[in-house]
Amino acid sequence: MTHRSRRSRGHAGRNAPAGPNFRVAFGPAEALGRAWVTPEPSTVGRGAGPAPVPHARGTFHLWPDGAAFVGGGYYAAAHERFPASLCLALDAPFQGRFGSGPWRPWRGVLVAPNVRQEADMRDTEVVVLIIDPESDAYGRISCLIGPRRPVHPIPEAAAERLAAAIRGRVRAGTLDAVGLWAACLDAVGGGAPARPRLDPRVERALDVLKGSLPDVPLLGDVADTVGLSESRLTRLFNAALGLSVRRYVQWLRLRHVVFCMAGGDTITTAAHEAGFADLAHLSRTFRSMFGLPISSFFGAGAHVDWRIHVPPGPAPGPHAAQDCERWAALARTLPPGAEPAPSVGRRRRARGGQAPCGLGA
Repeated sequence: MTHRSRRSRGHAGRNAPAGPNFRVAFGPAEALGRAWVTPEPSTVGRGAGPAPVPHARGTFHLWPDGAAFVGGGYYAAAHERFPASLCLALDAPFQGRFGSGPWRPWRGVLVAPNVRQEADMRDTEVVVLIIDPESDAYGRISCLIGPRRPVHPIPEAAAERLAAAIRGRVRAGTLDAVGLWAACLDAVGGGAPARPRLDPRVERALDVLKGSLPDVPLLGDVADTVGLSESRLTRLFNAALGLSVRRYVQWLRLRHVVFCMAGGDTITTAAHEAGFADLAHLSRTFRSMFGLPISSFFGAGAHVDWRIHVPPGPAPGPHAAQDCERWAALARTLPPGAEPAPSVGRRRRARGGQAPCGLGA
């Protein structure tokens, strides 16, 4: 890795984000808008190959413990993403393949980190939860998935019960995303929430990398800081997280891009702020980790509304030291009671007001 020197600036004081549509929630309760989907006939798994990637349609939620997308209308080409994910079809099963498995329909599945995967969500609406492998939530489900268990199918009956509970709330615009997160994790089971334990030297290396963004220290400097040789750090890092230091830095940068855009940056500006060489570099990285262009979700032509759930206090989680300032900046940019930003491109403002936590009464 090479050292990059980039100017990092805060996001306070910027108003009316130039990126996606926003609705802000202070605290956990925030209603989801209807995730409108106009599916296209899928040919994946039927011998004809995938059609061009359409723009996604739905709602993207961001809060301190995780992120979720509710919607559909997209095809994710073969990719490997660092976070684990829970994918649940709300109506017809989606088509997907994971690891060395074949194409098949799925009602619900839990996918381990760093698994080669491909999925066609064009003919259905889905819920996709993004679960950070360093988080307490991942510690809860790590007994179900891992390097030797790339996927954990959600039992059909349990998936259908959960989907039925979610469908009505989505269509009524009364589903709370944070409650959705808890309900999905409860449905798959697992153990008690607990952050995965890592080698203390790997933990220290993670802290150094997180604290350096958007700069990237030399790998040798990181190794010296934690008292290891480069080769030893590389082996321990790969064994603990299942990916290289370079790939992990890409994940950190993608997280930073999301926060920059939530604060009002365009994709191009967010790419620079996060340390990517240019927009093309960001696009390649996003595609390699999520299987589609970043513009399909966050570009001007996408039909994705954003809901930013700003915590009322200090942000929790494995990135808390870095995210606290990010959330504070968002709180300053989008104060309580602020109106959603004007629509951008063809995006629509999502409907919905305040909703109770959980899946509702």
